[in-house]
Amino acid sequence: IILSSLQFLLCFKFTIQCVPTFKNTPVLVEEKHASKFQLVTGCITAKKLKYNQTELKGIKIIGQNFGELREGAISNISEKFQVSFHLNNISIVKSDCFLNLPNLEVINMDENEIMWIETNVFDSLPSLDVINLEKNKIQMLMQHTFVNLPNLTLLSLDDNQLKHFSQDWFFNTPQLKLLLINNNLITRLLKGAFISLPSLEQISLEGNRITYIHKNAFLGLPNLEELTLGHNLLKEFMVDFQANPNIKFLHIHQNMINYIPDTVLEQIQHSLEAIW
Repeated sequence: IILSSLQFLLCFKFTIQCVPTFKNTPVLVEEKHASKFQLVTGCITAKKLKYNQTELKGIKIIGQNFGELREGAISNISEKFQVSFHLNNISIVKSDCFLNLPNLEVINMDENEIMWIETNVFDSLPSLDVINLEKNKIQMLMQHTFVNLPNLTLLSLDDNQLKHFSQDWFFNTPQLKLLLINNNLITRLLKGAFISLPSLEQISLEGNRITYIHKNAFLGLPNLEELTLGHNLLKEFMVDFQANPNIKFLHIHQNMINYIPDTVLEQIQHSLEAIW
């Protein structure tokens, strides 16, 4: 009985009815050798679109006005592809809007009006490599917003309104290498802020309002190579880099720092290639 119930729930998740997002919306379907617009009403699925299964590259919706991405907005496409929602005035991204897309590689939702992302939006997209949420109005993110993404390597949250960073946004994202949160409103980095993301190679927090960094903020990041903290409000720089033996590039320009302890530089002098 328990197994039957589980099978029913899994079946329901992957056959969830489309909650219509689109109404005669022009969708650009990109193939390797051609691109064409198609009008879609309801949700974008393999059954709704016409394309060569071996040629699909991407699906783009640009310059429309539909406010919300709803459940099943893009669903049930098995081919490898990328999706882009650019300049569509999206303000809310609903749970399960990306559903049963085992080979989706890139999600681009830049330059919208996104203020709220529900839970389970990015859940269980096994091939997803890049999420771009730049130039929106995101002030906060839910716990485990980015969950069960075993191949995610790049996340960009540039140009939003985030006031803090939390490692609780992530769960089972073991390959994340580039984290970009430039031009937000973050003020503090606490102890072990990124400890749940041990694969990080680059962290960029330029143009925030950071006044405080705990000396062990970057604990647990053995692969960190580039750290960008320029254009903040730092008055001191007392970071302990013993756990980051591979730092090559350090950007701390345009702050209010007038003193860096010798111990900070001694810890990274063997790997450092440039400091701003």
